[in-house]
Amino acid sequence: MPTKITLTLDDKTAEAIAAAFDRASNRDEACMLFATLAVRHFHAWIAGTGRYRSLTEQYTAWVEDLYDTLLPPTEGPSVSRLYNSFNMPHGQATYIARTLSDKAVVGSFE
Repeated sequence: MPTKITLTLDDKTAEAIAAAFDRASNRDEACMLFATLAVRHFHAWIAGTGRYRSLTEQYTAWVEDLYDTLLPPTEGPSVSRLYNSFNMPHGQATYIARTLSDKAVVGSFE
């Protein structure tokens, strides 16, 4: 049977999450989706099913999941989003955006 949890966020945190994903009009949904992702990723870590060789590899997986879950499907990975909305260092944002874009291109040929 599924477990239901209740999470209370202060307004500042909830607004920051909604703003990062351009979901100010639906703040509660943005926070719920974000919390679900967080639980899924931490569960994979403690269960041993999500192991990464580097932090960059881990961040790339997280960002890919954020794009798949919280951002419009028409929006491709961009340095601007990662740098401005997710506060990643510019070099890391560039690398991750390029990695995810390359992955999408390669996947479209398979």
